[in-house]
Amino acid sequence: MNKSRDIFNEAELIRRIRDGDKEAFSVLFRTYYSDLCVFVQRYINLPATCENLIQDLFLNIWLQRSQWHPKGTARSYLYKAAQNRAFDYLRHQKVERICLQHHKVERELEWELYKSGQYHQDSHLDQSVDRKLLADIQKAVNKLPERMKLIFTLNRDEGLSYSEIADVLEVSVKTVEAQMGRALKSLREQLSDFFHMKRP
Repeated sequence: MNKSRDIFNEAELIRRIRDGDKEAFSVLFRTYYSDLCVFVQRYINLPATCENLIQDLFLNIWLQRSQWHPKGTARSYLYKAAQNRAFDYLRHQKVERICLQHHKVERELEWELYKSGQYHQDSHLDQSVDRKLLADIQKAVNKLPERMKLIFTLNRDEGLSYSEIADVLEVSVKTVEAQMGRALKSLREQLSDFFHMKRP
């Protein structure tokens, strides 16, 4: 026990890991692994996926140990790296969830049409209009500025709250709110043809 405490002097611990000391690496892993898994679950509510991401993080550190020179403390490095991996995972999930995203935006647009009197709640967009709408939604989302598109996706696709998105991106909640408002306004403007369609 005393030996572990002696090893866990940060500068010395990092130096030993760079030198290939497996015991030092084991101390780092045991100290932070569980807490990092819990931390990542704030963003990804899939425990097994979180464990895989954190295991991969530690594996990457070990494989590249000779070049491991974390800025700041090892703790701050690990939490930031874990957050980045969660961020990357969510971004990659966007492709797989694009249909769901389109469905949600489509329902919003249908409601806008209904409110404007151009869409009847007891009917559905015909297939040709539905396909065009889905294609146009995808184009509109892809045209959003990168940060705005990411905020929109994290909220609508992943279900993250504004405060959670603010934590991930290290911005204020007001910034997230403003970006979401601009995203929806931009989508409605880009898809304005659907708001002016003449319905039979």
